[in-house]
Amino acid sequence: MVELLEAAHAAGLKIGLGSGSGHETLSYILDHLGLRCYFDVVAGTDQ
Repeated sequence: MVELLEAAHAAGLKIGLGSGSGHETLSYILDHLGLRCYFDVVAGTDQ
């Protein structure tokens, strides 16, 4: 997954993430796994 995100980011593609999780859960997961930098937009259930 990370290779795909890196390639898309390097190609200049905009990437969004939609989830059924709330902001706190999404933030924890993205920050803990170091993935936040690959997403231009992140939306959860509370947005």
